[in-house]
Amino acid sequence: MTWRAIVLGLLLGLGISALTYFNDFVAGQTLLIGSFLPISVFGGISLLLLTVNPLLRLGGQRWPLRGNEIAVAVAIGLAACSIPGANLMRYFVSMSVMPAHLIKTKSNWQARSLMSYLPGGSGLLADGFVQDWPALLRAVEAQGRSDLPLESTPPPGRLFKLASDGDRDTWERAWAAPRLEPTQITSLLYAINRVLPDRRLSDEAMELPLAGTSPEVIIGINRAALSEALPRGTILPSPEGGGVLVADGRYEPQITDPLLQGLNTPDLLPFDRVPWSAWWPNIRLWVGLVLCLGTAMLCMALIVHPQWSRRELLQYPIARFIEILGHRDAAHGLPHVARSKLFWWGFAALLAIHGLNGLHAWFPAWPQLPLYFDFNPMRTLFPNASRVAHSYTVFRPVLFLSVAAFAFMLNRSVSFSLGIAQVLFVAVGAKLIANGIAVEYDKFSPNKTNLMRLGAYIGMTLLILYTGRRYYAAVAAAALGLHRAEAPRWAAWAARVMAGLLVISVAFLLSAGMSPLMAVILVAMCVIIWLVTARIVAETGMILLSGPLLPLGALPALMGYEAIGPTQVLLLGIAGFLLVGDPKESLMPYVVNGLRMTDQTGTPPPRVAPWLIAMLLGGAAVAVFVTITLQYQHGLNLVDGYATGTAPGRPFDEAARAVSELSAIGRLDAAMTHDDLGRLANLGPEPWAIAWLLVGLTLVLATAIARLRLPWWPLHPVIFLVWGTWAIAQLGFSFLVGWAIKSAVVGAGGARGYHATLPLMMGIIAGELTAGLFWMAVGATYFLSTGAAPSNYLIFP
Repeated sequence: MTWRAIVLGLLLGLGISALTYFNDFVAGQTLLIGSFLPISVFGGISLLLLTVNPLLRLGGQRWPLRGNEIAVAVAIGLAACSIPGANLMRYFVSMSVMPAHLIKTKSNWQARSLMSYLPGGSGLLADGFVQDWPALLRAVEAQGRSDLPLESTPPPGRLFKLASDGDRDTWERAWAAPRLEPTQITSLLYAINRVLPDRRLSDEAMELPLAGTSPEVIIGINRAALSEALPRGTILPSPEGGGVLVADGRYEPQITDPLLQGLNTPDLLPFDRVPWSAWWPNIRLWVGLVLCLGTAMLCMALIVHPQWSRRELLQYPIARFIEILGHRDAAHGLPHVARSKLFWWGFAALLAIHGLNGLHAWFPAWPQLPLYFDFNPMRTLFPNASRVAHSYTVFRPVLFLSVAAFAFMLNRSVSFSLGIAQVLFVAVGAKLIANGIAVEYDKFSPNKTNLMRLGAYIGMTLLILYTGRRYYAAVAAAALGLHRAEAPRWAAWAARVMAGLLVISVAFLLSAGMSPLMAVILVAMCVIIWLVTARIVAETGMILLSGPLLPLGALPALMGYEAIGPTQVLLLGIAGFLLVGDPKESLMPYVVNGLRMTDQTGTPPPRVAPWLIAMLLGGAAVAVFVTITLQYQHGLNLVDGYATGTAPGRPFDEAARAVSELSAIGRLDAAMTHDDLGRLANLGPEPWAIAWLLVGLTLVLATAIARLRLPWWPLHPVIFLVWGTWAIAQLGFSFLVGWAIKSAVVGAGGARGYHATLPLMMGIIAGELTAGLFWMAVGATYFLSTGAAPSNYLIFP
């Protein structure tokens, strides 16, 4: 590991951190990261190895970068890829600020006063906060009808005296009613909330200065005074915590309006125009949590690396690409694989294809070479199949040639399983629909697909732990101070640090207002998702992975809304999406590939790990400040409706659903008061949820057993981890093509034929990555020259 490799990796990572939002959403080009094969990293390194290194060789044998230097630079660059794009910064600002804007047009949110359930949110009362209506009504009636002047009347009486004529009628009808109806409770809440902002409601509020006191401060003081004047427990306090949303969910024009419209100042990065003080609590909570969990996952990658790489001998196709491309003889500047004519045939073919199709994107009159097959007319023959999520890709498959090339390097059972995953899902889904069983695709709401996938992920986690049980037990023992020869010392330290960071992560969630039980469950789910995601990438080379597997899409069905409660539903929705909402750029897969590259080229994991941590932290700082500044300068990308509308809104929609369902069965008051013991005592799992979770668990375990026991068994358990997802719907056909090519080559030429064809596949991957870099540069140059949005040509989905 040399200093020039470290510097190259740091520059690569910092460049990615600074340029991702500009490239992806300002210039609108092929995603700079976008997958576990980021074009910015692998394309840049490919170009360096094929052009710069041969030129450096002219200066002598010591000048070109060696294979271990390339591996270190790539590993460090990859460590920066989890923050700037889809894994966090695509959603962070919109998730934090858009709910305050969306609520203005969401009558259901307003009617339910959803911001009152948010920790640190509105102090207005919502359903469930008044636990004893008879006590409140008695106090308001006795004190409100008194002849005392307003300043001598306790706060409950002032609720009546300060009310409008219409609201006084509401109180009168409530006093006369033998039993309060739900509509009367709603009207009473409206009456109370209309008076809460009035500084005359309490003596404490009247003592506040007239100028500079926000309405929320007055509401909070009045609500506290009202609670103190009533019997204990009559009105629940606001949820504790804060920092979940910017300005605690209040609409602040100076914060939100520039994000909707853009500052459009002459400055490229107007840092001084961003209200950083308002953003700091939000950044401290969520970015701090992401970095804490990210470092914990880096530690987990260090722990599993010896087991996966040396004992189980996983294939690591993405890392293998760099290993092959970085290998060269000292006497040559070009990589060894690039000395094959087949490599350059594949490289040139991909440049030609994407050159032609890129020109078509810019100039539609230019011809193109379609990389898809249109069988849509056949949809009419399969009406039920057409109703299954993402079935359109079965009838219009798209070919990504670099994915087919990666599939060529895989075990054929893996590539075949990935190739038929979506076809099998559509076939099974069509059969279920024909029998009246819905097949949903909604990651935010509990449904059968989500529960089945959660079961599959749990099943794969059990397989991972069982397969490496002796090694993991040795690491755990070594972490506790017991000597175990099987466990490297650095793995034991990684386990200790990981355990401490997971505890700190739970503390972050507690500060936001999440209960200890829900915080532990959320962190555990995230660890499972990241572990299995890394395993899939290491074993299959899947460059894209997607859900649905959000905590909010499974836990309400396994626990029941009463055991969770509206506040925890909101927090699960927001925190869960920010952590695992878009897993295609999760950190752990990048790290396991980076550790594999460096270890294979002679740099042990403990030497490179500190630089990975430094890159993670430094890259995060750059990404957060540059991205937020660019979003204020150019405005949020409102065309990205998923990031600016769907993702920020769905947690509140699910909270409204929880409030509605609990109110309908009369359990909202109880749900608002449960502590964690009460949650466990009131668990209400849906029978169908448990059944579908067991289906996913059984499919994975049964397939794994069959694969071990039956030599002819064609399927790999990964099929049930990815089927039905957007990612495999996009890539499945390409894996099937790669499987078919490998089967034909090996069938005709055996191992010799495979090795002879491998340079062609390496050239295809390098050519596609280089073409992506070229069109990124074209788009950025056009935007900087004209200020106009360039045409959008995407290499990967």
